[in-house]
Order: sequence, then structure tokens, then C-alpha cells
Amino acid sequence: AGGPAPGAGVACVAADWASGLAVSGSGRGDLCLWDLEGGEALAEWPGHQGIVRCLAADWATQRALSGGDDGAARLWDLRRGELLRDVRGHTGRITHVAL
Repeated sequence: AGGPAPGAGVACVAADWASGLAVSGSGRGDLCLWDLEGGEALAEWPGHQGIVRCLAADWATQRALSGGDDGAARLWDLRRGELLRDVRGHTGRITHVAL
């Protein structure tokens, strides 16, 4: 995967020390799944138009919820890097989510 592009910046992180995984959201709108022990990016996928402001993860189900400047909340399958649901309707940026 290689990880986020230089200069993209990390805006938010949700980590699970038990599994050794973390998911981050970038300033350019991408999400990245990380191996905490090795420091390697395992997968990266486009997430939002603009900054990913917040993330929450349920590591037991391998699901994550992200919110961003585009006003969308998105539910992800972290195993497959697949967008499961795109919830729109909020007119401003989303700055906090919880699962």
C-alpha cells in the first residue's frame, strides 16, 4: 500500500493495541490501515472529499465510521477496504463520530 502521500498529514487515528492495527484519516481525504508493530501501511483507500476529521472503529467487527469536511459519515469494512454505507444530509463538516 505504501501509506499516505507525503504532506497529506494525519488528521485522526483509531487504534487497537490488542490486534496491532490502526486506521487513520488524512488531510487529503484518504483512509489508511496500519500495522502498529511494523509501522507499515496495509491498505489505503479514498474516503472523503476534503479532510477526514474523525474516526471510530469497532475492532471486533472490523468496521470503522469516518466523518469529514464533505458532510458525509461513511461506514467501512476494514477487512476488505470497502465502503458499506454513505450517509449524507448533514450540511456542515462532521467533527465527531462514535460506534
